[in-house]
Amino acid sequence: MHAQDVLALIGSQLLGTVPVLIALVVALLLVATRREVPRASRIFGLCGFGVFLLAILLSVVGFPLLQVSARSAGMDLETLGLAMAVLSGVLGLLHATALILLAVAIVRRR
Repeated sequence: MHAQDVLALIGSQLLGTVPVLIALVVALLLVATRREVPRASRIFGLCGFGVFLLAILLSVVGFPLLQVSARSAGMDLETLGLAMAVLSGVLGLLHATALILLAVAIVRRR
């Protein structure tokens, strides 16, 4: 598979996530610039939104790269499915971590 094919796969993944990426960047900027928010809440909020951003970027790049590497390695469909399940599990853990950090940011008083 050529580099253009990889970029096309990533581009197709990225196309659907652009609104979410914009919303996360706006949320990061809002949390970072609001001085009336307690410092601890701001830190947890920044970490939560940052982990969400990381998870989305990892999914946008990870799944296409996994497909390309599986194809070039001659991986069978069962192994590819297992690898995708592992990547999905990691992404699920990242999303859960981000949600917990955001919940802590909301309930944190100081």
